[in-house]
Amino acid sequence: MGRAILADMQKGLDPRQVRHEATKRRGKTVAIAWADYLKFYVDQYNRPKTAYDKNSTFNEHAAPTIGQMPIDSVDRRDIEDLLKQVSGGAALRRKVYAYLNHFFHYCADGELIATNPLTKVAAPKSATSRDRVLSPSEISAVWRTDTHHVYDPLLKVLLLTGQRLRNVVEMRWSQIDQASRLWTIPAGSVKGHPGAHTVPLSDLCLEIIDPMPRYNGSDLVFTVNGTTPFANLYKSHKRILAATKTSAWTRHDLRRTTGTILQSKGYGELEIGALLAHKPNSGNATQIYMRHDYRKTKARAVSDIAGCILDIVAKSK
Repeated sequence: MGRAILADMQKGLDPRQVRHEATKRRGKTVAIAWADYLKFYVDQYNRPKTAYDKNSTFNEHAAPTIGQMPIDSVDRRDIEDLLKQVSGGAALRRKVYAYLNHFFHYCADGELIATNPLTKVAAPKSATSRDRVLSPSEISAVWRTDTHHVYDPLLKVLLLTGQRLRNVVEMRWSQIDQASRLWTIPAGSVKGHPGAHTVPLSDLCLEIIDPMPRYNGSDLVFTVNGTTPFANLYKSHKRILAATKTSAWTRHDLRRTTGTILQSKGYGELEIGALLAHKPNSGNATQIYMRHDYRKTKARAVSDIAGCILDIVAKSK
């Protein structure tokens, strides 16, 4: 009789059950364990926004590298290699680290793994403020590319509206009023913005949105199956970087580029912040009394953005 079996019996454990559980662990991949983590922890204890962000972050940055690995085979080097491949900057690397650290800690608590491999991995350094803005040649290259029938127009809408990735990815036909050319993002869906956020849509933006394929009964604008929002962000972005021969820019840099275009057109901080749903840099007492939504100004702003982009593209021919 093996020493391990004898030790289990002395602990009152059934050797057959121990072998069965060990076999189950060996057959469970990281992706399967992640699905259990979502179902039994995240969906129960995290807010919907956090749950969405955790899952999209895992699918984009972890699933392609460790998703199909057995959960109990992932070690420190695998995690370090994964973090090296995260190209979105220090803030994103820290987020990936934090989400995976909690996930593997959950797996260790559930005895899927002996120890959390991230305990031996140093947390990425804190992020420094990014100032990356796409150049006119980069804007033109992105605008002209043809790499994916959903991802390409998604990037254009990001640039034309200046909105956050999550809100654009989750855009719904029912949120768009074609008559008033207005997109209303529901209350609670915009970071740091408790109320509904209205975004005027330029003619150019509507020309991009309107041809998007509509699936029977689906309200989603950016989707490939009519069931879930577009999620293949990591591979699609790598493809567009290669196709445009550009590098070191993220989707959030498009939002900064939009704000910079408006700044160059003479728009002030409050006006830009009104469109981007970005809190102004002022004291709380001042913010309490600022309730003007700048609707007309925002409509003029998105028109100026569209005009600027079309001018950039025309000049690059």
